[in-house]
Amino acid sequence: MEAVDFYLENGASRVILGSAAVKNKQLVVDAVKKYGEKIAVGIDAKNGLDQMVFSLESFVKESGDKLDAADKEKIEQLIKEGKEVSDKNQDYANLNVDDLKAATDKIAQESATIFQKFYQQHAPQGGANNGGESGTTTDSNGSNVDYDIKDAD
Repeated sequence: MEAVDFYLENGASRVILGSAAVKNKQLVVDAVKKYGEKIAVGIDAKNGLDQMVFSLESFVKESGDKLDAADKEKIEQLIKEGKEVSDKNQDYANLNVDDLKAATDKIAQESATIFQKFYQQHAPQGGANNGGESGTTTDSNGSNVDYDIKDAD
């Protein structure tokens, strides 16, 4: 609550509570009681799930014919499950953030293995990294990101 007080008392017209609102519901109650409409809550969990589902759908459209049948079936199942959770959370006033996060995490983890296998199978042959470095890292959202660093000629 100290940060909310600080910003509003020093000229901010509004404070947006994000993940803090999910972790500490009493913070939201106290802030709204004290500052009313100057408090907003923004949660991107639903948008993150919807974006992940969209990305999987795009991947299947573009590369589905190159996937193993079992991998394609698994991705299509993940898409279906993601859409079901998203559809159950259309009312922003009653979002189940835990369900949204669990679905997003499941899709990220289970699709990462399929993507890694796919990219290994379809990488250019004969020294794909041209003396550089290849690997997988995790971005700030917890998603796996493949990378290739190539030496300049």
